[in-house]
Amino acid sequence: MSASPPLVCEAVPVSLRPLLPGVGCWACLDTNIVYTSHGIRACSACQHARETRNEAAGKLARCVWERLAAKREIDPVMLQIARVLTRFTTRAPVSREMLECHFRLNKRTVLKIVEGLRKDWLFPVGSRRSGPSGLWVIVSAEDFLRWHHRFRRQPLTELTTAYRLMRANFPELAGQSEFDYADHFSEDSEVKETL
Repeated sequence: MSASPPLVCEAVPVSLRPLLPGVGCWACLDTNIVYTSHGIRACSACQHARETRNEAAGKLARCVWERLAAKREIDPVMLQIARVLTRFTTRAPVSREMLECHFRLNKRTVLKIVEGLRKDWLFPVGSRRSGPSGLWVIVSAEDFLRWHHRFRRQPLTELTTAYRLMRANFPELAGQSEFDYADHFSEDSEVKETL
């Protein structure tokens, strides 16, 4: 008797499969989570596997089961992108452009999905613009701290740039309370350096 072929989830673009080496189950991408016409279920092909196959998949499982327990919506596209992200690491991230291409989404949609995974699902998606650039699931505290440092600097840099632009071009606004947010960061050495 021959072994049955692995289940194939049509939501996983065929073009993406070569980028996901080592997948044991195409139905769940080794996350033990499938989206069916009846909703989210544990993967029947992987039910024998009590544990997820990597830490990132475990973090996704926690997010999904907690959302279901709280009766919160699970968007199938967000779930699919989250499942794909579990296959990538800080050392080998996936590019945003790759997700755009394979899921036929635009940049804005992918960024909105990543923001939703972080903000609403509390799923730790890391991102980096410098090499190796891309997206991945953060699985260690050390990796989170590195990502957080970069992530935190972005809005601080934007705020300090706006403040400096205001002082240089609209000095009459200087001193108005709504623009004096720099004072709120007086304890932050990063902000002091950029001001």
